[in-house]
Amino acid sequence: MAAVIPRASEAAYAMKWSRFAALAAVLVAVPLAYWPATRSLIVSWLDIANTTYTHGFLIAAISGWLVWKARAAAMVPDPRERTAGERVGIALLLLAVVLAWQFAYRAGIQTATQLLLLPLMWCAVLALFGRNAARAMRFPLGFLIFAVPVWDYLNPIAQWSSIFVVRFLLRVTGIPAYFDATAVYLPAGTFEIEHGCSGLHFIIVALALAALLGELRGDNWRRRLGWLLVAVALAMFCNWLRIYTVILAGHLTDMQHYLVRVSHYSYGWVLFLLAVLVLILLERRIPAYKPDPADPGRGLVAAGRTVLASPWALAVCGILALPAGFNTLVDAQLSAMPALPAAAPRIPGWIAASDADSTWRPRQLNADHERLMRFSDAVSTVELYQAEYREQRQGKKLGGLGNRLEGDGEVIAESVVSTAGRNFRALRLTTNGAESLLWVTYVVGERAFTSATRAQLWYSWMTLISARPTNSKALALWSPCDPDCAVAGAALNRFVVAAGTHL
Repeated sequence: MAAVIPRASEAAYAMKWSRFAALAAVLVAVPLAYWPATRSLIVSWLDIANTTYTHGFLIAAISGWLVWKARAAAMVPDPRERTAGERVGIALLLLAVVLAWQFAYRAGIQTATQLLLLPLMWCAVLALFGRNAARAMRFPLGFLIFAVPVWDYLNPIAQWSSIFVVRFLLRVTGIPAYFDATAVYLPAGTFEIEHGCSGLHFIIVALALAALLGELRGDNWRRRLGWLLVAVALAMFCNWLRIYTVILAGHLTDMQHYLVRVSHYSYGWVLFLLAVLVLILLERRIPAYKPDPADPGRGLVAAGRTVLASPWALAVCGILALPAGFNTLVDAQLSAMPALPAAAPRIPGWIAASDADSTWRPRQLNADHERLMRFSDAVSTVELYQAEYREQRQGKKLGGLGNRLEGDGEVIAESVVSTAGRNFRALRLTTNGAESLLWVTYVVGERAFTSATRAQLWYSWMTLISARPTNSKALALWSPCDPDCAVAGAALNRFVVAAGTHL
C-alpha cells in the first residue's frame, strides 16, 4: 500500500519546487535580457574556424547540471528576513553591475559584457532568493567562466612557452633546426608555431575538468588549487609533446607524414585524453572528503509569498531591465541625428581633386556615414577620410581589430603631433615599398582623442549620463611622402590649419 503524504508535506514540497522553478527561470531570463552579450558568446561557441571556445555549449550544459545538483541547498531559506539596510546594499550592488554592463556595451567592450553576465545572474539570485541560494549557485555560475573568451590574454604566454620548450627538445634530441621567432627551419621544410599552436584550448578544458573534479570531491581550496595546477601542467606538456612530435615526423618523413600534410589538431586531443587519464588515476589515489549525506533542504520550507510576486522582486527586475529600456530610449533618437554632408567641405587654398586610385585604403566597419576625398594645393596632395557613427557598440565602433585607418600599409613609426589646437596620432606607413604619412584623430561630440579606446570610453560615459546618442567620428588625413615625409607632414599641417572647423 502506498504511503499517504500529509497535506502539510505536500504544500511544503510544492513550495520548494516552485522556488526552484522560479530560480531556474531567473537564470534563463537574465541572459535573454542581456541578449547582445549572450549572442556574442554563442557566436564564439559556434566558431569552427577558431575552435578555442567550441566547448562553450558543453560548459553551459554542465553548469545547468550543477544548478540542478545544488537545488536542495539553494532552496534552504535564510534564517532571518533582510533588514532595510541589507536590501539597499544588495540593490546598490546589483545596480553597479548593471551600469557596468551598460557602460561596457556602449563602449563596445564585448569581453566585459560577456564576463559581467556571471555576476548579473549571481546578484539576481542573491537579491531574489537569499544568501543560501547565492552560496549554492557560486560554483555552478562561476563554472561558466570557462566558456567566456577571457582566456585569450594567456595565449602569448602559452605560445612562447611552447616555442622555448620545443626549441629545447629539438636541441637535446639532435634535430638540426634553425629558429627565427616563431619559425622552425628544418632541412626538409619550415614549421610555424602560430597563436593557434599555443594549446590554449587544451589549457581551458583542463582547468574546467580540474575545477569540476574539485567541486565533485568537495575538496578545500588548497586541494582545488592543486588540481588546477596539475591540470595546467598536463595540458601544456601534451601540447609541447604534440608540437615536438609533429616536427619530428616532418623531419623523418621529409614533410610527408599525415600529421604534417593533413592535420595535427585531432592528434593533440588524443594526447589530451591521455592527460585526462593521468588526472583520473591521480584522483583515485587521493582520498576525497566525504560530503554530508543529509539533504540540506529536507524538511525546510521557504517562508513568505511567491518570490517573483513581491514588491522587492519587482524592484529587482526593474533594475535588471534598465539596460533594455535605456538602449531603447537611445536608439529611438538615432534617426533625428544629422548626417555628414555629402559634398566635400570647402578648404581655403585647397581644391577638391577628382577621384583617383590611391594606395591608401582606410577601413572602418559598419560606419553610418563615410566619405573619402582628395584635395590638392600648388605643392601637395592630401586625402581626407571621415567615418561617422551615430552610435557605438560591439561591431560598430571607432576601434576594433577590423578597423584599419592605415589600410594595407605597415606602420614603421608613430608619434603624436599638435596643430591648430588639436592632437593627431602620426603614423609613418610603408605600402609596397612606398612611404606615406597618416594623421589620425577620433572626435566624440566636441572632444578629440588620439586613442580610439579612450574615445569609445568617453562616448559610453556621455551616453550614460545624458541618455542620448553622441556623434562619433574617425578622421584621418593621408599624404604620400613625395619627395619625402617632411614635405608630407608640412602638407598635412597646412591642410589642418586651413580646414579649421571643417574637420
